Amino acid sequence: MSKYLAIWIKRFLCNIDSSLLLEKLDEKDFVIAPTGHKFNLKPYQAALAVDDMEMARRIQDYFFLKLANKEEADNQYEEQCYPPKEMLEIEEKKWTRISNQLDNLANVILDRKEDIISRPDYVPTVKKGSIVETELIRFWGLLGATRDDIITAGKRPFDANLLLKALQILSVRFTFKDDLDPRTLLFWQKVIGYEGIQRFMPVNYVQAYRGGLTITAEKLRNDRLQNRDTCFNIIRDINLLASSLDFYPLQDRGVVGFNFGLWSCGGLGLGGCVALAGRENLEKLMSIKNKKLAELMPRREYRT
Repeated sequence: MSKYLAIWIKRFLCNIDSSLLLEKLDEKDFVIAPTGHKFNLKPYQAALAVDDMEMARRIQDYFFLKLANKEEADNQYEEQCYPPKEMLEIEEKKWTRISNQLDNLANVILDRKEDIISRPDYVPTVKKGSIVETELIRFWGLLGATRDDIITAGKRPFDANLLLKALQILSVRFTFKDDLDPRTLLFWQKVIGYEGIQRFMPVNYVQAYRGGLTITAEKLRNDRLQNRDTCFNIIRDINLLASSLDFYPLQDRGVVGFNFGLWSCGGLGLGGCVALAGRENLEKLMSIKNKKLAELMPRREYRT
């Protein structure tokens, strides 16, 4: 999807082909986002589907209004944001299953400390065949299944409320000490972080973490450009020694150096250190995104 939007922007800026505004791929075709999700949407709807309000605003302002075709913009908005009831029910069931499995997994991790192997490099592992491994793989499987369906009008590849819930669980139910509990590290790295929920975030969310969630929220509030970088400083130990890693392309789970979660303050990817901050900053970003979404909402007064 990112490639599709990039091609569209290039054509627009070069005044080559404004018709791409209305284009959608053939029914069975799709483009693949860096997250692995498949998309078959018009550019405006693609931006709305991943909560990229900056991109959505640009498309609406510089294409629809310039072409004096506000009605087309409104139709695309309504098609994406107000899908049929049947589709809404299917989407809700999908995310409810994942949310319920998140609860199950958190309970198992907290109850089965003996299933988790602590390592001196702050990278915990799970015993083969253990209950924790079974529930973790099940959770990953449900997340991975979101890539199987092609995202068409009315569908979404990611629900930020799932990440918000995971951060809530982390901050309330898990412990933070000088010698970090391996259960906390496991939940941070493999449930929330690069090997878990954050792996499936749309790219603009990863970029928001890179720029800092609160900073990004203020930029969006004031219609300023957000950070679009995906390269992070990874803190590996208590001495805050860091190295640089790019979030994309996604690496296989378990690859050395990619055991981390994205921290909300300053956009750092953390390996051996868990941040208590995060939930409130994500809530703030989501609130601004929702506000900007409402500002794009169709105004039908021009219709007779």
